[in-house]
Amino acid sequence: MTSELWLLCCMGMVLLLTAGLAFLWAIFYDRCAREKQLLQTPDFTAKAGFKVTQLPGAPYLRLDRVYLLGRRVGQLEFFIQPSWTAVLRVAPESEELRLWELGLPEYDQLTVRPVSGVRTELRQAPGGSALACWQRDGFCYGLYLPAGEMGLAGSLLERFAADCRCAATR
Repeated sequence: MTSELWLLCCMGMVLLLTAGLAFLWAIFYDRCAREKQLLQTPDFTAKAGFKVTQLPGAPYLRLDRVYLLGRRVGQLEFFIQPSWTAVLRVAPESEELRLWELGLPEYDQLTVRPVSGVRTELRQAPGGSALACWQRDGFCYGLYLPAGEMGLAGSLLERFAADCRCAATR
């Protein structure tokens, strides 16, 4: 074998090895992004480095399930009496809440107002669906209601934006 052929073979092997490692990394990264882990409490310290320290304490709200999505986003699912549901997503400001996964409708109303000194955005659709977003203390929040009655989204936004708190744990 000539030295040029040997060098070409080595370069081919390095290129093949690099492509293989990139492929394996892409599979691993995609799997992590789609991961959904059920937790008992809203403490995401182990993988995401934060926890929810305070939630609204209204008697008509019940925390049903807590998930960690993609090792970065916390999802808290609430039951609201008499028969409504809400999904709260929380993440550090550097992360995206991945709200598109919720299958959001087209919203035709946008209301921007301060709640407890925090700028909030409330989007509402004619069928009762609503999405409220705000940021506080280095975290971003998204509260999604798939359906609701008139005034429910606004009152929940007041309660959640005023009472929800998160803290970095590492």
